[in-house]
Amino acid sequence: MVSALLIGLGLLICSAGLLLGYLLWERKERTERRKERLRELEDLIRRTKYLFYKRKISEEKANKIIQECEGEARVIEKRIEESGKLWISGIPLGENTEMVLCAVMFVVGTALIISGVLSEEVRVEEESNTSTLGDQDYYLLALNSSNTETGIEMCSRIEDTAFRDICYMDLANGMETEEGITTCGLVQNALERDKCYQRIIYRKSEIRRDPGKSKKRCELVIDRDSCLLQIADTVGVSDPEEAMECCRDITKSGVRDECLQNLAEKFSGWYDNYAIKACGYMEDYEARDSCLNTVWLNIPRKVVEDINTSLWICDGLYIGERACYQKLVDAFIKDAPAQVLQVCSIIGADSQDECYEKVARTQENISLVLEACEKLDNVESCLEMASYRIVKENPEGALRLCDAISTAIEPRERCYANWLNNTNITLYPDEVMWVCGNLSKSDECYTEVARSFRNVSRIITERACNRINNETLREECISGVFWRGNRTEEGENTA
Repeated sequence: MVSALLIGLGLLICSAGLLLGYLLWERKERTERRKERLRELEDLIRRTKYLFYKRKISEEKANKIIQECEGEARVIEKRIEESGKLWISGIPLGENTEMVLCAVMFVVGTALIISGVLSEEVRVEEESNTSTLGDQDYYLLALNSSNTETGIEMCSRIEDTAFRDICYMDLANGMETEEGITTCGLVQNALERDKCYQRIIYRKSEIRRDPGKSKKRCELVIDRDSCLLQIADTVGVSDPEEAMECCRDITKSGVRDECLQNLAEKFSGWYDNYAIKACGYMEDYEARDSCLNTVWLNIPRKVVEDINTSLWICDGLYIGERACYQKLVDAFIKDAPAQVLQVCSIIGADSQDECYEKVARTQENISLVLEACEKLDNVESCLEMASYRIVKENPEGALRLCDAISTAIEPRERCYANWLNNTNITLYPDEVMWVCGNLSKSDECYTEVARSFRNVSRIITERACNRINNETLREECISGVFWRGNRTEEGENTA
């Protein structure tokens, strides 16, 4: 009678503990499923972005998919947060409190059951293979067992196949890695067994401790490539070589390139040589170039500080060689303009003219522009266009460029004419005289100068008139000189 009472009380307490344990398990499973869905959504977002980059889907469709995924993810995250605690009688229990309460109930109930069972040992032995424990009791005994073999034995006695799989999975989750993997192998349902393996294999501490062994364990799961991707992402900068090996072992080229792209971005700034190396292993040419842009070529500081690496990328890894060289030139124009001509001289021959032309089009340093134009076959056109570009902001520099056009009369005269038309010549009297003296129609130029300075400076006006070669035009110019008288001597001397 006492034994029956102990067993009954123990079963009651164990049942209550089981109910609590079941609630905890159910919440945990629900949370895991939601987290799994979150990972699927994140993966879908990454793949959508990748497909959009590859121009396999439109921007509208990509945005729609990403918005839907992000909306669903927010709902799931909110539900995970709301279900984070178990409520009993309106009081939220902390995680530790839940575990302690459940454990105490298991221990007390199990102790009472064992006491009752021991007291009835003789009677139990006489009953032919009659078990007093059900599936739930074996589940509880398995989870509370301190011995691995005993726990597995308790799970194996559960008759319901699905519940038995749950027992093995929960038991494996609390074991060391090797024992957990062995226990997961006992799960009959293939999908549940795969989930069980993933829980064990994806333990970050174990991956970082022995990434090589973790990589081999990926053979156990259904999607080996996704497993290797997870291993590589976890290893990351802690072991760049091993992380890249994980990526390179992936069989699907798209997943492999995604893995290498992720690693390259992780390495960038920490191990730039590994970042470039990871990009270089990518199979898709466009994705490789994009990767190299992200980790190196779009960062002018890196390009300028290590020109040898930059040239190595353009010459050996980058598919769009001309585009690569232009990125180098852009970086030096932005951060080290004094060295840009040196870069132009060492890049690929097919890109050199384009480099010099870009310097001439963008630089304000007249010496750089002159030197760049001198490297081109169409030097006169280069100097003329550069003068047009800066004439309003830098008239003196623009005139210097015109003066450098030494062999072609027509471009030089066009350049001078443009300078006269776009410059306030009253501020540059000496330069104007020089320009007029170098024009084939100098008399017309001097006449216009005299007209422009007539109300500004009598001295400059007379000087311009006296330089006219045609006697008739010169006399007309001199006779037309008018000085208003309100200009001071100081003003004249200044002019």
